[in-house]
This record gives sequence, structure tokens and C-alpha cells, in this order.
Amino acid sequence: FLYGRDVFVKNMVNPPKKGYTIVSNIKNEVIGIGKFDGKMLNNVIDRGSYLRTLE
Repeated sequence: FLYGRDVFVKNMVNPPKKGYTIVSNIKNEVIGIGKFDGKMLNNVIDRGSYLRTLE
């Protein structure tokens, strides 16, 4: 999910309901916000977004 990548439902531990959701890793650390459409979690913003804007 980090680095602006999207996630398919088959790669999720607990798929969310449709809509916007907070994304966390296996340690329950928040890593971003995504929008789930039922098949894919699209990256809206992640922890690395700020750092990528500095490049």
C-alpha cells in the first residue's frame, strides 16, 4: 500500500466495507487512507506521500 500502490482484496487480512477506510499494517500502525470498491483498495494517501513531495 505504501509508495502509492493499490491492494487487491485477495491480499487483505480483513477486507473493509465499501468506501473510505483507514489502512493499517499487521502491527495496527496506521499507514494511510484508501477507498475500497469491493475488489480493490485504492490508495488515497499514505505515510510516504509527504516525503515523496520533497523529492
